[in-house]
Amino acid sequence: MITTFNEDWYVKPEEDPHGKAIAWKKVTLPHDAMVETQRCADLWNGAKKGGFRNGCWEYKKVFDAPADWADQRVLLRFQGAASNAVVFVNGAPAASHPYPYTEFTVDLKPYLSVGRKNSVSVTLHTGDDSRWYTGAGLYRDVDLIVTNRMHLCEDGVRITTQQIGNDTAQIQIETRLQNEETQTLTTLRVRQEILDAGGRLVHRTEQPVTLPYGEVETVRQRIEIPKAQLWSVDSPSLYTCRTSLLQGKQVIDEAENSFGIRMLSLSTTHGFAINGETVDLRGTCIHHDNGVIGARACPDADRRKVHLLKEAGFNAIRSSHHPMGRSLLDACDREGMLVMDELFDMWTVPKSREDYAKDFPKWWKEDTRSMIVKDYNHPGVVLYSIGNEIFDLGITGGALTGRRIAQLVNQMDPTRFTTLALNGSLTLLRAALALPQNPTEGPGEDVDINQYMAEMELEIRRNMNNEEMDRATEEACCIVDVAGYNYMIDRYEADREKYPERMIVGCETYPKDIGRIWPMVKKIPQLIGDFTWTGWDYLGESGIGKIDHDGGNHELGFYGDYPWITGHCGDIDITGYRLPVSYYREIVYGLRKNPYIAIGRPEYAGMPANPSPWSWTGEISGWSFPGYEGTALSIEVYGDGDEAELFLNGESLGAQPVGEAVDYKTYFTIPYVPGTLRAVLYKDGQEIGSYTLTSASDEVVLHVRAEKIEVSQKDRELIFLHITLTDENGTVQILKDRPVTLAIDGPAELLGFGSGAPKTEESYQSLTHRTYDGRAFAVLRPTGSGKIRIEATGTGMFSDTTDIFVK
Repeated sequence: MITTFNEDWYVKPEEDPHGKAIAWKKVTLPHDAMVETQRCADLWNGAKKGGFRNGCWEYKKVFDAPADWADQRVLLRFQGAASNAVVFVNGAPAASHPYPYTEFTVDLKPYLSVGRKNSVSVTLHTGDDSRWYTGAGLYRDVDLIVTNRMHLCEDGVRITTQQIGNDTAQIQIETRLQNEETQTLTTLRVRQEILDAGGRLVHRTEQPVTLPYGEVETVRQRIEIPKAQLWSVDSPSLYTCRTSLLQGKQVIDEAENSFGIRMLSLSTTHGFAINGETVDLRGTCIHHDNGVIGARACPDADRRKVHLLKEAGFNAIRSSHHPMGRSLLDACDREGMLVMDELFDMWTVPKSREDYAKDFPKWWKEDTRSMIVKDYNHPGVVLYSIGNEIFDLGITGGALTGRRIAQLVNQMDPTRFTTLALNGSLTLLRAALALPQNPTEGPGEDVDINQYMAEMELEIRRNMNNEEMDRATEEACCIVDVAGYNYMIDRYEADREKYPERMIVGCETYPKDIGRIWPMVKKIPQLIGDFTWTGWDYLGESGIGKIDHDGGNHELGFYGDYPWITGHCGDIDITGYRLPVSYYREIVYGLRKNPYIAIGRPEYAGMPANPSPWSWTGEISGWSFPGYEGTALSIEVYGDGDEAELFLNGESLGAQPVGEAVDYKTYFTIPYVPGTLRAVLYKDGQEIGSYTLTSASDEVVLHVRAEKIEVSQKDRELIFLHITLTDENGTVQILKDRPVTLAIDGPAELLGFGSGAPKTEESYQSLTHRTYDGRAFAVLRPTGSGKIRIEATGTGMFSDTTDIFVK
C-alpha cells in the first residue's frame, strides 16, 4: 500500500546568516525552502538562481509506527529532494542521495520502534550545483510504502504494447514480486484486471507463481484488449491495470498502473510515428519550477502548466535538464503531451563548481535506472535524452561514456528512442581549446555556456558546417537513435545529404528561429521536430531573454543584474499568461487562422535595441498608452496569408506581405493615437481573419477571479487566482500598475503571489504584490473544507472579492 507522507513536516535552515535563533516552521509537502528566503543583490553567481541564496535545511517529522508494522515492510520513497539528501531515522543515518531529480527509497524497518512514535529527518544543502533555479527541500511528494513481506516490487508492473490490429490490441504485462518471508517456497496467485477510462472491466486474468525465499520472480502475461482505444496526442485514452497478489483468497498486496496502448516507430521516409501516423514534435523545453510557488511540484500546478502549454499549440515537452517528476508525467499522459525525459546536464566534466559531475561516476547507473523504471508505463514518454551539451564529448573517451549510458537505457527499455542534446560549437570549442577539467574556484571565471552562445552566435553559425564540426559530432550522433541538435539549425539541410540515415530532432532552438525551422520540419522526414527555449518562463538564468536599450551596467555579462529574477524567454510567463511570441508560434504551426498584433513597449520607442539570442521583439498586445500620444510605436503583425492590412480608428494604414516568405511577420511604425487598432489578414484577395486592440478609458477597475470556484481537497486541487486591472469594459490597463493586497478568510494558505515581471524585489511569499502590465497571480492551497473568501485591494481603488468552495 502506498500513501502520501506529506503532512506535518517541519523545516528550518541549519544556520541563520545573521546569527539569530531559528524556529521550526510547519509545512505540507511538496515544499520549496529556497523560494521563501530573502533574495540577495551581491551573490557572485546569483543570476543562476534568480538572486536566491543557497544554503542548508533540515526537515523533520514525528510519526506513529503501528504494532501491525512488526511483520511488514516499511519504506519511504522520496520523489525529489534538493539537494545532497541525507536521511536519518530515529537519529540513525539511513540513506543518502546526491541527485535532486531522481527518486530514492529508504528502508525504515531496521531503525523503527514499532508501537511507538518515531522520527525521520532529512538534511539538504544546495550550492553552486546548477545553472538554473533548483529550489531546495522536499519539493516533490514523499510516499509511505507498507507491504507484506511477500509483495509486489515497487514499480514492478511493466506494461508494453506488443501489437495493434484492426479489432484488438495485444499487451504484455511483466510483474515482479518478491518473497521475504521465512518459508522456503510459497505459491501465490497474480491477478490482473484491465479497466478502461470509464472504469469498466475489459479483461481479467490470473495465474499461479511459486516464490523461493529471498528471490525476485517475474510473471509475464499476454493479454488481448478488444476494440482498444489507442493513446495518441489528439486522443490520449488511458487504461488502468489493477494487479493483485493473492495468498489463497486473501489479497496481500496490490498496485494500480495507468497506461496507454500505443506503438512508436522511426523512419527516414515517414519520420516519427505513433500508431503508424506521422507526428511532428511541436516541442518546448521547460525547467522544473512552477513560478511564484518555486520548485514545488504540486500535481495541480503541473497539470495546469501542461494544459496551458497544450492549448498554446505544443504537443511535446523536453524536461531540461533532468528527469521529470511523477505528477508532471501523469499530466502529460492525460493531456496527450509527448515527453523527452532528460537524464543529466553533465557527466564527468562539471559546468559549475559543485554540480553532479562529482557524483556521476558512482551514481549514474542508479540514477539512470531510477528514471527508466519510473517512466516505463507512461505513454507520453517517447524519447530519453542521455545528456545536455555534455563537455565530455570534447575530450578523448567522452563518447564512450555516452555509449555506456545509451546501452543501459536500451537494455532497460527498448520500446522508446534515445537522443543526446548536442551543442556542436561547444563540443568543438572544448576540443580545440582543451578547456580545463574543472571550473575554477573564483567568481566570473567559469565557462558559461549561455554567455558563450550569446557572444558567439554569428561566428557559430558561420562555422556550423565545416569538417571540424563533422568530426567533433559524428560519434556522439551515432550512439543514440535520434541525433539531438542544440542551436544547430544551419546543419539540418546539409546533414540530410551528408547523413541520409540520421534521424534528427532540434532539442533546443532560439524562439526567433521557429519561422525558419518549421518549414524544414515539414519538408525533411529525418527532422522529427523542434523544442524551443522555452515554452514557459522560469526562475533563474535571470534575464537571458532581455533586450538592452540603454547600455546599462552588465557586471554579470549578458545576464540581467539584480533584481532580475526570471529568464524572461518563455512563450508563456511564470503565471501562465501567453505572450506575443506564443501566438506567433501558433500561427507558424498552422494552428491559428487569425492574425495577431504585438506592440513595442512605448517607453523604449526610438531607442536602439540590443536583444540576446533568446529575446523576442514585440512584448505587449494592447493599445492603452496614456501619456505617449504622438509617440511613434513599432507594430508587428503576425499572420499566415498573402498580406495584412492595418487600420487605426477605421482608417487604413496600408497593407504589407505576410506569411512564410517573410517569416510570418510584417512591420509598421505609427504614432500612438487612442482608439481601435485592427489587423486584417487576406488570402487570394479575401479576408480570412482579423485581430483588434482597443484603448482603455481612464477608469481603473480591480478584478479578482479564480480559475475554479469549487475545488477538491481530496484531489489536492489548488486555487489559482488572477488579479487584473481593467477599465469598465474589461480592457486591461497596461500602464497603470499598482500594489494589490490579498486578504484570505477561510481554510487556505498562500503558496505564492506575484506577476510576470522579469525583475522585482518583491517576495512571492507576501500578501502584497505589484501588478505587471495590469496583471498579478496567486496560488493558494486549501487546508480544510468550507468556504474561502479572497479580497483583493488595490492602492487608490475599490476592492473586489471572490468565493471558493472546498469539497
